[in-house]
Amino acid sequence: MQAHWFYPALVTDIGAFFSPLAMSPQPAALWALLGMHGLASALLALSLLPVLPKHYRQQKTFALLLLFALAFMAPVLGPLAVALMLRLSFPKGGRRKSEPQTIALPEFDPRAKDIGRTAQGAIRSRLGRHVPEQLRLQSLLTLQAVPNPVANPILEGLLSDDTDDIRLVAFGMLDAKEKALSQLIQRERARLDAAASDRQRYEALRNLAELHWEMIYACLVQGELRQYMLETAWSYVQQARQYPEAAQDAPLALLAGRIQMALGHPAEAQAAFERSLQLGQPPASVLPYLAELAYLRHDHAEVRRRMEALSAYQLAPRVRALVELWTGRRSARTFRDRRMLPHL
Repeated sequence: MQAHWFYPALVTDIGAFFSPLAMSPQPAALWALLGMHGLASALLALSLLPVLPKHYRQQKTFALLLLFALAFMAPVLGPLAVALMLRLSFPKGGRRKSEPQTIALPEFDPRAKDIGRTAQGAIRSRLGRHVPEQLRLQSLLTLQAVPNPVANPILEGLLSDDTDDIRLVAFGMLDAKEKALSQLIQRERARLDAAASDRQRYEALRNLAELHWEMIYACLVQGELRQYMLETAWSYVQQARQYPEAAQDAPLALLAGRIQMALGHPAEAQAAFERSLQLGQPPASVLPYLAELAYLRHDHAEVRRRMEALSAYQLAPRVRALVELWTGRRSARTFRDRRMLPHL
């Protein structure tokens, strides 16, 4: 049942029909010719079986009968057809070889807020328990140059590390960041208590809302404490809105929208973002949030419209990649980082 049986069987079959047996009027010669043809057809079928697709080889009996019938019912032409099938079954030029490809390096944009995310995987790998302690400590210190939303979750995970030095350094870095923000919050509260004018009170309330939001954005609080910080930040926003300065404060409206999104209130967030645009907030900083709200509503037409509007602005590479995907300028097959697809 090997493929190398094929060509001898083919030559035998063709030779039989050009032999004197084919010209003899004797019945014995006819039976001998049919016997040789049947044997050749059987060998042809057996030799072709290994090159059939797997699901055909699982039903050997039916596959062999089909191949035998094809070779037997059409003398000479049948074996030639089978030979052609065999030839086409094998790729030309031997084994296929994989050719190396050149992949372009990702663009580096110093204005991008998520520069640290590109190195997050490398940093995590250098902080694994299998890495020497000295190298882990050096890698841990590099997190000081990584944005807080990326670095702080990594530090949180190291608080349960088996190595005391790693655990203490991670705790110290997180504690220092939290204390710095807490001190700023205490200072703004003191300014609020000592404010002598509405303008001073408004600025203090606005700063307190931003500082509480920064605690959340930097991933320094989780669980119930995070919810408390969100509610406190929203409380300061509401108090600041009571002053006339808030009516023209576009960044405050943007902050209100971000807080409402985090609280799970999409309608209120939508209104706040639209208000910030009306007050003059740069569209490039608002349209991604409006697109995300539309995505959460499964309004893909609205997402596309927002992305079309966003494409007119100078964007960071990761945001530009998403804009090109939604606007059809880039195919999902060429999208390098598919982890960005679920979120905007």
